[in-house]
Amino acid sequence: MNKYWKTFASVCVTTIALTACQKEAQKEPTQPQTPAPAANILPPTPAPTPAPPPQPRHNYALNQNGTYGYEPALSEDDIRQGRATKALVMVRYVGLREGNYVLLIIDQNNPAIATRITCQAPCEFAQSQVMSNDYVLKTETVRVTPSSLLSAMIDDAMAGQLVAYGSRQNSPAASIATNNTGSASLGSTQGQPDTPVDAGGQLQQASFDCTKAKSIPEYLICHDPQLAASDRELASIFQQAKLAVQDQAAFTERTRKQWNYREKNCRDKDCLIAWYAYQKNTLTKIAQTGDVSAQ
Repeated sequence: MNKYWKTFASVCVTTIALTACQKEAQKEPTQPQTPAPAANILPPTPAPTPAPPPQPRHNYALNQNGTYGYEPALSEDDIRQGRATKALVMVRYVGLREGNYVLLIIDQNNPAIATRITCQAPCEFAQSQVMSNDYVLKTETVRVTPSSLLSAMIDDAMAGQLVAYGSRQNSPAASIATNNTGSASLGSTQGQPDTPVDAGGQLQQASFDCTKAKSIPEYLICHDPQLAASDRELASIFQQAKLAVQDQAAFTERTRKQWNYREKNCRDKDCLIAWYAYQKNTLTKIAQTGDVSAQ
């Protein structure tokens, strides 16, 4: 019996002790739990902006109202002679004609002489024609060697770096006036607006075969409806004057001089318009009188 009471008392003491511990634990202040620090979230790195494509570079060193200057490389002989620079090679771009790129290399000392360069993409070879006015003096086919002066000109044409000559003139226009002797002379028309020419359009119908146009005036006539119409009209008046004159030799000489003047001096539409106006007026009087010297 005593063992029973001892065991019972021991259980009671243990129960009371556990209850007291739980109450003490409830009295202790609860420590607030600190949330775990959030991971550092960085904004997404923007993708790098792609660099703009490089602008195509031209090879010419000078652009002078549609005439482009190219600087030739110095040869070993030039270097030995102490030469530092060479004269620019001046070029005019005629345009793309029936799939062919056409350029004119100008002789600055003799405007009547030009070298016409014609090639078809990819222009590994080109046809070179040396011309004097309307006459072809020499024709040859040459290889377009990379990094050569000819290659630089053609590369600019194919890359669209050249503007067809005559499509826009920035220099003062030229006109033809009559001097005291009755012959045509070149006069300045400062202040007149520039006249655009359809240098890249289809061929017009002139009094001559435009597929065989060789000079700058002929190219301008063949690609401008107004000039082509003036050329056809003048051709009709010319035939009337030729039939009316008695001195055919003098008439032929006059025709040669006037035509040579146009080929040598007219490099824009305004000059050609003035030339046609003067010729129509003069040839009409010759047709009416039969006198070659009529003005």
